[in-house]
Amino acid sequence: MPENESNCHSDTPKTGEQLTGKNLLIIDGDCGFCRRWAMYFRQIARDGFEIVTSQEAGESFPQIASKQFAQSVAYIDKDGQISFAAEACFRALSLNPLLAFLPKLYVALRPFAVLTEWVYGFVASNRYFFSKVTALLWGKKIEIPRYQLLQFLFLRGLGLIYLVAFLSLVTQMTGLFGSQGVMPIQGYMQMVGQILGQRGDSLLAVWYVPSVFWLGQSDFFLMAVVWAGVIASLFLIVNIAPALAAAACFVLYLSICAVGEPFMSFQWDALLLEVGFLAIFFAPWKWWPWAGSPAASRVMVWLCRWLLFRFMFSSGVVKLSSQDPTWADWTALNYHYYTQPIPNPLSWFAHQLPEWFDKMSVGGMFLIQLIVPFFIFAPRRLRFVAGLLLAFLQITIILTGNYTFFNALTLLLILMCWDDQALEGGMRRISRRNQEWNPPVAVISENFFKRRVIVPLVAVLVVWMSVTPFMGAFRRPAPEWVSFWNRHLGQFRLVNGYGLFAGMTTQRREIVIEGSDNGVDWLAYEFKYKPGDVTRLPAQIAPFQPRLDWQMWFAALGNYQGNPWLLNLQGRILQGSEPVRKLLGTDPFDGRPPRYIRAVVYDYRFTSIDEWRETGHWWSRKLLGLYNPVLERRD
Repeated sequence: MPENESNCHSDTPKTGEQLTGKNLLIIDGDCGFCRRWAMYFRQIARDGFEIVTSQEAGESFPQIASKQFAQSVAYIDKDGQISFAAEACFRALSLNPLLAFLPKLYVALRPFAVLTEWVYGFVASNRYFFSKVTALLWGKKIEIPRYQLLQFLFLRGLGLIYLVAFLSLVTQMTGLFGSQGVMPIQGYMQMVGQILGQRGDSLLAVWYVPSVFWLGQSDFFLMAVVWAGVIASLFLIVNIAPALAAAACFVLYLSICAVGEPFMSFQWDALLLEVGFLAIFFAPWKWWPWAGSPAASRVMVWLCRWLLFRFMFSSGVVKLSSQDPTWADWTALNYHYYTQPIPNPLSWFAHQLPEWFDKMSVGGMFLIQLIVPFFIFAPRRLRFVAGLLLAFLQITIILTGNYTFFNALTLLLILMCWDDQALEGGMRRISRRNQEWNPPVAVISENFFKRRVIVPLVAVLVVWMSVTPFMGAFRRPAPEWVSFWNRHLGQFRLVNGYGLFAGMTTQRREIVIEGSDNGVDWLAYEFKYKPGDVTRLPAQIAPFQPRLDWQMWFAALGNYQGNPWLLNLQGRILQGSEPVRKLLGTDPFDGRPPRYIRAVVYDYRFTSIDEWRETGHWWSRKLLGLYNPVLERRD
């Protein structure tokens, strides 16, 4: 029996003259389920056919029995050729050139035809059930999703994140990479140039190390690059030449990352570059898109969703594939809040939560990272739910830790779970006005070469290159032919592997740098943000990233032989380097370099509530010993 959900035929039947010479899809007028999907198919077919009901047009086609109309849809083309059921759907959809293969496949491949006709018959026999499923998964109205508003919001958000990333480097660039910095870029570029020269590859220097710093390494040039990034970010925010602005941001940020190890090799730097690369092709290729912008590329939307899936799912997989015992027994959060690189004010309070709550949180995290990502590719309402759950996880991380712009960038990717129709509905509800949303720009025709050539090539390259890091999350090597492009294009950071905290640290080793004038009495240099003074509550600093403070956490996990930059840092302090001193917090020598310097290691942990009430200390610590030998300044 047809579902009597919607009486969609008109009171005035269509005449044979009105139907002549048109492509027609004839449906049962008493079936709202048929009506929904027929209208959706017409959108896909670019309005290439008209929808009429059997009640309206039945008399015009006496060769078709009324019982046949009740059992299946009929498609009649301009030449009068008639087809039914699955074949009718395929012929209607083939009016879209991209789907022109469907009728040919139906005719050429008999098993395909049999299977699709069986599926059609099963759905047609259970229209009431599938109508409810359709309403549940897609809503009352099925439409081809639009992404114009999504594109607009995504690019403005990316511009803001780029702006934060570049601005955070303004106060750190010369201290980290300048002529008197911890790891001068000039020395690195000279070393790479010499190595490439010996190999006879000096002309390919930009290919091996893609950076504008081949043009100059002076402190002035370093700052010029950072400020150029700030300006490019602003152009992206205000929507002036967005594709060119996105390309400039990508090139400038890549230039810093390519020569800025170990301070520019964090996973959020890689993620920003990967998102930034996709944004170049997602952005309108127009100087002034406010006057008119091409329709947003669905291919780029799906590539962003694929990136979100890889990022979230890999983050869960690495925790299992590492076989770390704290993840295996769900006790990781017993340690996480105080062992994470830079805790925030709520980290101490989160650490006081009962163990049962921590274990429940770990279980919820695994659910969100391992199961929910698959729903990114599900029908729209399930995708919305997935987006909300993924966003919830990111917000909880923001509340309990300082992870720079990482979570904001992830939330920007999560925005891709929605479409314009959903965003417009949300905006109407927020504004309490029931009017249609006016798109920020008018939709105009897309650049043919970009749409048909460049975007498909980018899609193939990104999907191909993503296989290797995705397999790496499972600790499985990719075949040589699969990793070909990763080996030859890896330096451009177009596609990267992800997965934070594969192994949870259960002890917080904290390095404290101390200076002395006599080698007996030692005074500590206090960093601005990382733990030091036990009476200081952890600060909220995200989305800003103090890269030296962050790298001190990684150095404490190893030794000074594996972190030569830390000896450089101490050497710069002995030399009285002003750019380096500005990276630090309290200077116990008031800008004067000490005679001796050393690094010692403490074991840090959060105090309990009782300890805090008794001492007022947020941290307790125990000296473990020297990190590296004492260094002396020779005048």
